[in-house]
Amino acid sequence: MRISTKLIFTVLLLTSERLYTTTAQEEEEKISEQQQPDESPEIAPEEPDDDDDDDDDDDYDEEEDLETLINEEAQDMFEGLDMNGNGEITRLEMLNALMAEWDEEVWKLVDQDTDDYVDDMGKEMFLSIFGNGQDPDFSWEAMDLDGDGQISKKEAYDNTMRFLEKDMFRGNDANGDGIITLEELTAYVRNEAEVDPKVFRAQKENNDMEFGIGGEL
Repeated sequence: MRISTKLIFTVLLLTSERLYTTTAQEEEEKISEQQQPDESPEIAPEEPDDDDDDDDDDDYDEEEDLETLINEEAQDMFEGLDMNGNGEITRLEMLNALMAEWDEEVWKLVDQDTDDYVDDMGKEMFLSIFGNGQDPDFSWEAMDLDGDGQISKKEAYDNTMRFLEKDMFRGNDANGDGIITLEELTAYVRNEAEVDPKVFRAQKENNDMEFGIGGEL
């Protein structure tokens, strides 16, 4: 995969996308319930069992399907981050790949009034990138490096780089050798998927369709 212009959302806004996906599903369920008629629908006569359909159901393995999606996602991410194609991801490769579209894909969303500071409307999204302050190193106060109560574009950029190095690179470099392998990245994707497999499947479908994961620039 060549790096997608939206890959940074896949990594940085994972929490926000989970929330969005879950909320959207809940809204769809509510609308579906409201559209149901008051009267009980007529019960259609049962049709004979189809042995072929039963065989298909028996052959489907949900765990195997999830593992396939995990491996595909990890492979796509790895190919996008391994910029020189040598089968290893260095710290600089990961940071350069993920930050390539930071100005267009992240900063414009949190500085909509274009004054070079995170604005009031963008503050919640900005904090969600860093786990909503769960890590004290990335609370609003900690990221406000000059203590003026605001976060400038430079502060936002520097903190994003620091977060990626700590959370994404060091967190995935399991043996601490300064290189991320496909196996290490797959373990990261698997951990994310196992939090909520249904959300992972929906998120991957959404990313593949809208964000061009696996596509050309």
